[in-house]
Amino acid sequence: MIDFILLALTLGVSAGFAPGPLTNFVIQQTLKHDVKSGVKVAFSPVVVDIPIVILSIVLASYISDSKIFLMVVSFIGSAYLFYLSYENFKVEQIKLDENIPNRSFRQGLVIGALSPNPYLFWIAIGTPILLQILNEFSFVVVCIFLFTFYISLVGSKVFIAYMAGKSKRFLKGKVYYFVMKFLAFLLALFAIKLIFDGIGYIN
Repeated sequence: MIDFILLALTLGVSAGFAPGPLTNFVIQQTLKHDVKSGVKVAFSPVVVDIPIVILSIVLASYISDSKIFLMVVSFIGSAYLFYLSYENFKVEQIKLDENIPNRSFRQGLVIGALSPNPYLFWIAIGTPILLQILNEFSFVVVCIFLFTFYISLVGSKVFIAYMAGKSKRFLKGKVYYFVMKFLAFLLALFAIKLIFDGIGYIN
């Protein structure tokens, strides 16, 4: 169970710090208005992901006994984690997109809903993890995983908003650079773990 909590924490922090439209919008709102505005946007993934997570849990509950499916989605999830690891590793700094419109929390919801990232994450990574949790533990552990993931995801974006409000140098500094490299390493480790998990289903 501890492994799943650490995985949720790693995935959440990695998603929270990763550059992208929503992260850019969090920073933009903070710089143009205040930290509170950036924090509001940081909470938008919780709302956007609700239907995706519900569908994932329903799917997991129906096919959690299929070892072939568990193996396949574990391999797919591993491949996607390696991709995320590579993306995190090559990040040097956050680059702001000045073309993102300034429309507060509601625009944050739209940006999150139109981004492919949450859909790809829950299809390729979230579902196999939920399946494995249900297979080995219970629905309570699923809830703990989700809670840990979103606390770390939102918390990371709130931290970015706070640091952007204090100093732009954090976004281009060595601390952010090394954080992303460390997260890339952890994601690669969990990708390897998913491969072994997938192999375990056919033994």
